[in-house]
Amino acid sequence: MRIRLAALIIVIATLLLSFNSVSKPTTNYTELASSCLGNKGGMSNVVVACTTLMKAEEITPASEARLLRARGWAYYCGEQYDRAVSDYTSALALHPNDPHSILRRAFAHDLSGNVQAAEGDYAKALLLDSNSTYALYNKAKFDWRQEKIPAAIQGLERVLEIDPGYDGAGLVLADAHYDLDGVDGADQFLQQAKRRWPDQKWVYDAQMNLTLMYTGDHESALQASSVYARLSPGIINELFIPAMIHLKIGDEDKGIDYVSEYADRSVQQGLEDLRFYKRWYRKTTNWWVLGQDEEWLYRFMSYAMLGRTDLAKAEIDDFLRDAGENGRKIVVSVIRRAGVPVSQEAQAGSSGPLNDAIADYVDHLAKTSGFREFGPPKEG
Repeated sequence: MRIRLAALIIVIATLLLSFNSVSKPTTNYTELASSCLGNKGGMSNVVVACTTLMKAEEITPASEARLLRARGWAYYCGEQYDRAVSDYTSALALHPNDPHSILRRAFAHDLSGNVQAAEGDYAKALLLDSNSTYALYNKAKFDWRQEKIPAAIQGLERVLEIDPGYDGAGLVLADAHYDLDGVDGADQFLQQAKRRWPDQKWVYDAQMNLTLMYTGDHESALQASSVYARLSPGIINELFIPAMIHLKIGDEDKGIDYVSEYADRSVQQGLEDLRFYKRWYRKTTNWWVLGQDEEWLYRFMSYAMLGRTDLAKAEIDDFLRDAGENGRKIVVSVIRRAGVPVSQEAQAGSSGPLNDAIADYVDHLAKTSGFREFGPPKEG
């Protein structure tokens, strides 16, 4: 997590006061501190910056500990967990009982496979601040990964007691109840959650996940999506998610209607998610002359991301029939920009290879969107 700008400026200023700039006049400490504390330029750059700053004369122990924490985080982000542990340990020698260093060291121990050390550091962090939602949440996720489901549930419940809207905690808690007691246990928890936290979005997000992936209770999914859209208005929640649900439950006409309205409102509002495609599309060809509008982009990509590659392919086929050679060039360029290979034959317009490239492209969108997993209810 990057340091916020205002906090970063204060920390940099504090550090600069501890450096002897007279003895090292050629060193740009401001730039080094910005790289080190702002985690800028990749792991190697951050490590060099932090290390250089630690060699400055008359650096205070507090500043050295801060730099060690910053370098430790760079090592952690670069997956050099042993070095991260070493830096956090050194920081703690200078600044004992710092919950930030203890917790970050727990992360590094965890990912390096040292479960016992990670557990010990999580416990130390919570002894220092038993109401830290960040520490409680990460300790609960650690317990969940270790298959200590009751402990994970207890920790997540504590997080939600302190902050009912804590990002991710409710969804993980629903998953933990599923792991402990299956579909019935997760559903029972969510029914209680609706009464306990009726205005929390995660409750209805989890309900949609459960019903679409496991129970097949389509009415429950639609009700949950309606409340979710009310709590968080916007065309994604009001139109895209209902489109997904209707297409998944087999109400194809309704799903297509939602996608069409989503495409129309997306064009009107200039939605950011496809703005790149719109700019490039306009530069590539005169879409008014072709008789096409920008809604085409939203429709085919929406269908593909929702796992309905057949409908996405049909949209592209319709576009190619109307747009001819210029349309083919557009489609080929869009496919290539997504990193999907396009053969010379497809680029030249050979129908078989072009169809294969289009099929690969829409399948790529479906796989990378994350929505395809919401298929028929799983057995068992």
